[in-house]
Amino acid sequence: MTFNKSNSIYINMTIISNQLFYTKEHDWILFTGTAAFTGIGRFKLTGIPGIDNIALFGYKPGDAIEEGAILLNLHYREYTIPVFAPVAGMLLEVNPIVEKGLWDLIVKEPEQEGWLFKVAPLQKDNGHLLSSVFYKERLAPR
Repeated sequence: MTFNKSNSIYINMTIISNQLFYTKEHDWILFTGTAAFTGIGRFKLTGIPGIDNIALFGYKPGDAIEEGAILLNLHYREYTIPVFAPVAGMLLEVNPIVEKGLWDLIVKEPEQEGWLFKVAPLQKDNGHLLSSVFYKERLAPR
């Protein structure tokens, strides 16, 4: 499924950045009890001023997802930026900004309002994930 820009709604969500965990592919996850929010890290969007279209890989709420699966691709000109599932679980929700075309939030606030998916993780074993402190100190540009 591919979405193109259109008018839409704005989702209000507060994310505390030091509670995020990151993958080696620069995607993030925030565990919130039995659910988790996921998205694309700011570093992965370096040099990308906007999004031309988004292609979902057929996932919909209720579907099982595997850790490392490509959930969607963001496209800007000739660039394709894959977004991977940080953990295995069940997809609960796609952020309405994806379908409604509010893609500027993904670029401007990728680790806040630009979250992409809400998932129910199979387990909270996040040993493969990097803490936000480690990620920002070691991997992200200064």
